Amino acid sequence: MNKKIFVSVLMSIFAFSLFDFAVPMTASAEVTWGILPGTTLDVETCRKNIRDNENAKDQNYGPELIACAIKTGEIHMGMVPYFITYFIKFLLGIAGLISVLFILFGSYQWTVAGITEKQDAAKKTITHAIMGLVVVLLAFAVVSIVQAVVTS
Repeated sequence: MNKKIFVSVLMSIFAFSLFDFAVPMTASAEVTWGILPGTTLDVETCRKNIRDNENAKDQNYGPELIACAIKTGEIHMGMVPYFITYFIKFLLGIAGLISVLFILFGSYQWTVAGITEKQDAAKKTITHAIMGLVVVLLAFAVVSIVQAVVTS
């Protein structure tokens, strides 16, 4: 029984450490979370940023500039790969969050399960959730690599 509680607490600490890591990253940026990026800049500043980026030798369309393009309506074909990448990374983030929640759910199941078949089901839930998390992380890496190759 103590081993199950220990594993459950360990999984919970792991999950909450992921949330703690994600919050400062998004809170420090001026981009709001959502399916499409948002910005707090006004329209004129956004237009200036888009023009400055178009005149630059190395064009870099980050979330802030994509949000400005949406806000002003000045969307160019060169921005399409960045929009697609942003949307895919957003969906992968949701999938990662679901995986972590299933890890927590499986650890809760394992904690309350007796020495029955439910304990095996809980172990399978945790195992499948960890496999899902690995798939999401690999997909994130592949999307990042493909985006770097396509947009370079």
